[in-house]
Amino acid sequence: MTVATQRPRRRRRRRPVLRALVVAATLGVVFALGVALGQSIATDQTPEGVTTETRTIVPVAATRETVTVTVTTP
Repeated sequence: MTVATQRPRRRRRRRPVLRALVVAATLGVVFALGVALGQSIATDQTPEGVTTETRTIVPVAATRETVTVTVTTP
C-alpha cells in the first residue's frame, strides 16, 4: 500500500477590483431600470377632460312567484 501525499490546495486569487467593478455595474443597471420604471409610472397618460365615475349597483330583492310549466310529449 502506498500513501499518497496530498499537495496543499492552491488558493484562487480573487480579483477584488474586477469584482467591485462587476458589482458596481450591476447596481448601476438596477438603479437605471428603477428610475425608468418610476418615470413610466409617474407619467400622466390620461387626456384632458376625461373623468372616471364610480357607481355602486344595488341588488334588487328577488320576488317569489309560482310558475307552472306544462310539458307535452309527442
